[in-house]
Formats: sequence, structure tokens, C-alpha cells
Amino acid sequence: MSYSSVDDLYNLFGRINIRKWADLDNHGDDDTIDARVAWALEQANDELNSRLARSPYQFPLTGTIPPIVKRVEGYLAAMLLNEGRSITDTDEDVGDLKSIAKRVMAFVNGVKLGTIQITGITPVVAATEIPFAVNDFPQVRFPATEETWYDSFYREWEGWDL
Repeated sequence: MSYSSVDDLYNLFGRINIRKWADLDNHGDDDTIDARVAWALEQANDELNSRLARSPYQFPLTGTIPPIVKRVEGYLAAMLLNEGRSITDTDEDVGDLKSIAKRVMAFVNGVKLGTIQITGITPVVAATEIPFAVNDFPQVRFPATEETWYDSFYREWEGWDL
């Protein structure tokens, strides 16, 4: 079950953007769009739970979900929807997908290190008791070729052992 809702996605990126990103074939079919948004939320939930499984908190979370967790899951879901539309990124680091990916990974690594505490959730163990790789996210390189940052990112991601 996802931590965030469709309304959370709309609040983050706007209803029109989310629905446009989810409509891969440009057919405007509401059932298909809704199904793809639900799929993206489930995929984002699985990724977030997988990345934070060895954190000081017990993931998956139950009960009241803190807003920051909803927001980070929403970022991941939006990135999944957006990348399917083959929208290219820019060289700027503000307000684009690179900055969102950096924020997500800063959050994940901060939680693992214990430098970010999730409000409203009690850690099950101290962060210092959990072995982990601090930099478990590949460094995204932005080559000066035709290859997009997505290509570089996913080429490196395929080798991860989650």
C-alpha cells in the first residue's frame, strides 16, 4: 500500500502534469491513466521500502505516515511517470528531475545515517548499529554525449543488489 495518494502527487506536480505523464499513448483514457498512476505509486512505495529496510526505522511503515515520507514517495512516483514520457532534463540543478533525485537520495542516506529523523516514528534501533553503504546510490554523471542522465542512471542502477 502506498504512503502517498494521487492527491499528494497532484499537490507536488499538478494534476495536468501527472495525468499527462501517465498517458503514455496520448489517448486520454481515464482508466488507463488512473491505472498507471496507481502503478507508479506502488513502484515508488516498493523502492522506498527497499532502500530504507536497513534504516533505524521499521519499514514498511504502518499507522500515520509522516508528510516527508509521503513527499519522497511522491517524488519517486512522479519520476517514474515522467521518465516514461521521455521528457529530457536540463543542465540546471534547480526544479528539474536531477534535483529531485538528489533530494530523494539525500533523504534516504540521511535517514540511514541518523542525521534525518522521521517525525512521529520511533527508531527501532540506533543508526550506528546498522551496517550499510552510505553512498549506495550511483553518482549520476552527465556525459557530454547524446546519452541522457536517465540512460547513465539506469545503466548503473541495473547492477545494484537491492
